[in-house]
Amino acid sequence: MAEYQRVIQLAGALNFRDLGGYVNQHGQTVSWGKIYRAADLSLLTQSDRDKLSWLQIKHDVDLRSTSEQERNPDRLWSGAKLTKNPIYPEQGNTPALFGTPSIWWRKVHHIPEAANGFARFTRM
Repeated sequence: MAEYQRVIQLAGALNFRDLGGYVNQHGQTVSWGKIYRAADLSLLTQSDRDKLSWLQIKHDVDLRSTSEQERNPDRLWSGAKLTKNPIYPEQGNTPALFGTPSIWWRKVHHIPEAANGFARFTRM
């Protein structure tokens, strides 16, 4: 059996990890090396971008708010296509949902706009 690495070390991004190996409610397992998640990708170094290219990651789906995307745009790597897909509403220039990220995670699945954003993402 192949050995997989959950956390991918990048100098310019926090918490970049492979979502492979998780089992869904139907007993199906997510394949390794197919879907990753991370925080903000606006500070990726050239070395980071080379690593993402080497991993053959072709899509960057940015789920942050429009204002966050504009303030700190993701730095793309060779062969990557950016899809902007904000999953929660904004009021003015700030996200309307949270005071801290942990609060947001507890609330996001109850908000229709966020659910719609996640639905759009899963159909990609």
